[in-house]
Amino acid sequence: MEEREIRQLQTAGLILVRVDHETWEALEDIRRHGARFTLNYRHSAARSAKARSLAVIAVDASHLRIGIVRSRQAISSLDTRVAFDFVDDMHPARSLGCFVISKPRR
Repeated sequence: MEEREIRQLQTAGLILVRVDHETWEALEDIRRHGARFTLNYRHSAARSAKARSLAVIAVDASHLRIGIVRSRQAISSLDTRVAFDFVDDMHPARSLGCFVISKPRR
């Protein structure tokens, strides 16, 4: 996916979150098993995460999950906490057919 395409999706309320396999395993071990969690980012990285945005979570390059950004909150002078909710597996044969991504009309 090109940078231009990522920017178009961000303006539509969709963010892409990349998580390594080790971090995802740790999230699955928490109380809600990865269905609800928070991550901390620098302010500049978290700026595109708006409440109620759709989040596609890429675990390494092999596994996709989908969820909603519940909230974004500054927690220090440098960092922002982003809360994710309703996170579930995304199965291409089942889920991707529901999404139609097109270029904005001019």
